Amino acid sequence: MRTFFIFFVLLALSTTATRAADTSPLSSWEISVRVETETTIKIYDDSGAVIYPLHVIHPSSALDDWTADLFSAASGGPDCIPCDWSGDWDLLATLFIVIELVADGPGAAPGETRTYAYAPGGTISGNSGNFYTPSPVAGGSPDIVFTVFDDDGNTEIHAADDPSVTYEEVLGSSYVVPYNNETYCLVAGCNSDHNVFFLSPVPSVAQATARRFRFSAAGHAIVQPGWTTNWDVPGLTLEFPNRTLLIAEGSLAMDGVTLTEAVAGEGWYGVLYQPDGGGVLRGVTIEKFGYQLPPGARAYPICGLTVNDRWLAVYRSTIQDGINGANGVCSI
Repeated sequence: MRTFFIFFVLLALSTTATRAADTSPLSSWEISVRVETETTIKIYDDSGAVIYPLHVIHPSSALDDWTADLFSAASGGPDCIPCDWSGDWDLLATLFIVIELVADGPGAAPGETRTYAYAPGGTISGNSGNFYTPSPVAGGSPDIVFTVFDDDGNTEIHAADDPSVTYEEVLGSSYVVPYNNETYCLVAGCNSDHNVFFLSPVPSVAQATARRFRFSAAGHAIVQPGWTTNWDVPGLTLEFPNRTLLIAEGSLAMDGVTLTEAVAGEGWYGVLYQPDGGGVLRGVTIEKFGYQLPPGARAYPICGLTVNDRWLAVYRSTIQDGINGANGVCSI
């Protein structure tokens, strides 16, 4: 068994949390990395420009081997003094950061890389209302703790609500937090409304900066009731696995977004606006929805966009390339 562990912890400012194997309170910085083998970290903005140059993290006896704080000047400045890196989110002028961790020490496969796109909660970033951090969140604290480690090739992330259950155990290797939280919390027993951080594992920095993210195949992507979400990020492409829906139970507006299948030829189940959901669609492309059928099987109707007992404004949008006769727009 390899000895490479990375503990990657994301915390809201001025909060504490614990992990299953360590009951010591974590410090209140935004990002904490713990390693059991020599690891390099490099951080990019959403254009792929380096904003934190390559740094070697060495295992230590400290609670945290590397710490950082993303803060808003309006909140009074950085919360961790000292920390390895602190950044004023407003001055960084990025929608998200890309964190690249490479394990190079004993026990790890040479150059073993883990890459994550991350954006803090709206209370820090000021980006509430875009794709990355919906706002507002219905009640409770948004605090979440991720523990990321590699053990024989596995990467696992623990949420603060229940550190005994990992995202990978429930959601698999692809997911988008917080939009996949409903599926996770049904297993972990957490409150899916609370998590407003954005986190998504990505294959590479290039895929993150291309603004292309893939949801979990384990459950539907859900905009929770009470969220106000505006997906107006230029060039955003969202991939949905076979047999999954994008469900708007809260407000979801989209502008210039492409919604498509995750795996070529497999399709997905399209977009569903529930009675309490709403929003405006402008220049949206919904494509490659439906599903493949075995020979002789009966086709059941799948729609690219389904509206359940409500009005929805749609402008200059395209619904195309349905699979096996899947329909464009349905009203139920």
